[in-house]
Amino acid sequence: MTTRLAVVDGSYGRSYDRHGRSYDHNKHRWYTPSTSYTPSTSDTPSTSYTTWANDMPSASDTPSTSYTPWTSDAPSASYTPWTDTPSTSDIPSTSDVMPSTSFSSSSTWQSAHATFYGDETASETMGGACGYGNLHDSGYGFETAALSTVMFNNGKACGACYEIKCVESKWCFANAPSIKITATNLCPPNWYQASDAGGWCNPPRSHFDLSKPMFMKIAEWTAGIVPVNYRKVSCGRQGGIRFQFQGNPYWLLVVVLNVGGDGDVSEMWVKGTLTDWISMSRNWGASFQAFSKLGGQPLSFKLQNAAGETVYAYNVCPTYWSTGQTYEANTNFIN
Repeated sequence: MTTRLAVVDGSYGRSYDRHGRSYDHNKHRWYTPSTSYTPSTSDTPSTSYTTWANDMPSASDTPSTSYTPWTSDAPSASYTPWTDTPSTSDIPSTSDVMPSTSFSSSSTWQSAHATFYGDETASETMGGACGYGNLHDSGYGFETAALSTVMFNNGKACGACYEIKCVESKWCFANAPSIKITATNLCPPNWYQASDAGGWCNPPRSHFDLSKPMFMKIAEWTAGIVPVNYRKVSCGRQGGIRFQFQGNPYWLLVVVLNVGGDGDVSEMWVKGTLTDWISMSRNWGASFQAFSKLGGQPLSFKLQNAAGETVYAYNVCPTYWSTGQTYEANTNFIN
């Protein structure tokens, strides 16, 4: 089993120091990894991982409390706000609203390896670097995986769905069906071990660190690591895209959940009834931020995935929206 790198954020996970100790921001306590476990030199990854310091987000990732918002609450007299009914130029084309469904799966299978972390309860998979929090509440359950550094791609793979099957190993279950998982976490590199001897998630390897219940669907868990084939598939989400608001009226942080189609979000914009479209930057994982005065107005969002498909979600929240709330759009990428 391998050790997780959770988000360095008080709401979602743990921070790690250079000695491998982790601090749980929710329980306000330190945890020291056990030294009693001695991994074999076989396929089972080591749990004695010491996090590479450079993988930790810097202090600059957290918005400064000294931020001074725009001081003028009212737009200039010459400004004509966008009405609730979008203009002709704001209405997306049919191809934008209903992207192609030809991305249901990639045409070819690719090779990788898979391990697992946690136990049969999958409790250790809760949270994670994508920021989804309790995965059961978020709708992902334990059908999840942490991706290696290259595959995670600085959070751009968060929410993406993959089909995985065990291949070419005596540990694979005969005639076992493939599994489908969602990327919810990062499997960090372990620079103290070689890529083929414990550093399973080191670049340039493609690797899946599954929840244990999912690993046990395709192989004997005692194997520790097995070769797999994988391909990206449609997520098949039900309902609309959900937007979890954090931050304040001058700094909006949005966690994007339940994304259909390919499941990933590469770019995102926000628009209030008193603003034009504002490009949002990725804060971490599946969270996007905008440093603008957006309080006191309904908000709409535009999302684009890695395949270039675009969805517009108009008037997602009411005029007097608040942080700590989750708002669901009436649209989603086509599965």
